[in-house]
Amino acid sequence: MLWRNALAWTALSAVVAPSALCAAPPELVAALTEWAAPEPLPTFKFALVDLNSDTVLDAIVLFKGPRFCGSGGCNMVVFKGVAKSYDLVSHSTITREPIIVLKEQRFGWRSLSVAIGGGGAEYGQVLMHFDGDQQK
Repeated sequence: MLWRNALAWTALSAVVAPSALCAAPPELVAALTEWAAPEPLPTFKFALVDLNSDTVLDAIVLFKGPRFCGSGGCNMVVFKGVAKSYDLVSHSTITREPIIVLKEQRFGWRSLSVAIGGGGAEYGQVLMHFDGDQQK
């Protein structure tokens, strides 16, 4: 469902910003390297935010580069932060910036609004809700 109504933006609580000012935690790099294998780890942007109110920072990662992006967008993954590592929660293939963390929660996880467009898809924002198993 594409958002066209400006009132929908009142749920905005955080915009996932580029991570150019800091390096990714080594535990996140390890999880991303494992996820991307056998391909080498591509360039990526990330944000650390507590998405499930457990006081542990989770990771939203948007990959860049030709192997992980196409005309419709790039691969995005969401990882749950756990003790000294990260567990994969969700993967999507046609994501663009901005990625917005919303106040709304489903099954204890905050919803995301992500940009899509290109590759035949109309440009806009779509909602990603946690379904109890993964972000969809």
